[in-house]
Amino acid sequence: MTVENSSPGKILLFGGTTEGRRLAQKLSERGKCVTVCVATQTGADYLKGIAGLKVLTGRMDTDAMVLLMEEGYDLCIDATHPYAVEASSSIRRACGRNGLPYYRLIRRVATRDEVIETVRELVSRYLQDEDQAALRRLRRSCSIPQDRFGSLPLRGRGMHRGQFISDGHSSDDVCCGADGADFPRIRTCVSADDACRMLAEYTESMRVRDSMQSACAGGESSSGTADLRRGILLTCGAKEAAHFAPVVKAAPESVYVRVLPYEDSISRCIDAGFSRDHILTGKGPFTVEENVRAIGEYHIRIIVTKDSGMEGGYPQKLAAAALCGCDVIVISRPAEEGFSEEEILLQARKQNPQRGV
Repeated sequence: MTVENSSPGKILLFGGTTEGRRLAQKLSERGKCVTVCVATQTGADYLKGIAGLKVLTGRMDTDAMVLLMEEGYDLCIDATHPYAVEASSSIRRACGRNGLPYYRLIRRVATRDEVIETVRELVSRYLQDEDQAALRRLRRSCSIPQDRFGSLPLRGRGMHRGQFISDGHSSDDVCCGADGADFPRIRTCVSADDACRMLAEYTESMRVRDSMQSACAGGESSSGTADLRRGILLTCGAKEAAHFAPVVKAAPESVYVRVLPYEDSISRCIDAGFSRDHILTGKGPFTVEENVRAIGEYHIRIIVTKDSGMEGGYPQKLAAAALCGCDVIVISRPAEEGFSEEEILLQARKQNPQRGV
């Protein structure tokens, strides 16, 4: 991909990611005048401590972006979240209307093996020795039945790599621990609407399976302990909440959503049909312990998430699911083209060497 020659000195950066923060800091340190636009106060908080930045907070449509760009920027960098497709489209349109060079900063995509290895390392902390302090603390922090911890997958010996993530089309996409215990299924889909349809099918199959197990066990699960978990935890953001309205309508007591602690996010969820006591708020990325605590407190069986990357808390969600026996539905990251942080910095240095960039 060829980068057009220009001489950026005043840079407009649309942030919202860890990579965006890092790039903004490096550009500022190299003498650039950087204005960073973020949608939420959380994004602004991430930028605290970086000298020389001008930070604008609040969502903007294309017209507002066009007006801002008329202030005379030399370069626009789109460092919004990989799933912020609408925001990226607005930024590209605004740049086209202003003739402003547009560069998309790409978040590195971890390989399957890298994700697996990270999840294995996180899980092994709690499985190498069942008497260790970390596992005792984890048990105390949640309400997962103690007998489930006694039959956890992985046993500290790893998992079969080839069965870790399915394409969402296989019926036998069960990940197994090295000792043969079931590892939570991880199924992928391409959109929130697909995830909603998958949830509807999945929860119906779970209902049928539980009914059969309950009948065979005289009203209890096959393990001998009643498995009362029916919860679904959505961790894919408030903007996606509306897509799951059909599931919320069908099972309002079973579906929970975790979003940022802002009224705009909460309002989106309420509009989608969530009651306030089913809206969990917090600022991620969340640790394994925090995810396990939510799973236990709200009796979660299925987690819906996005592949937010190694720095976005994705491995921690998968590790918590492994520890608690939850299944996971992952909304795949949209395909896109752009530039790495190094490519953008290198091009800036070539374009304006007299300023030490």
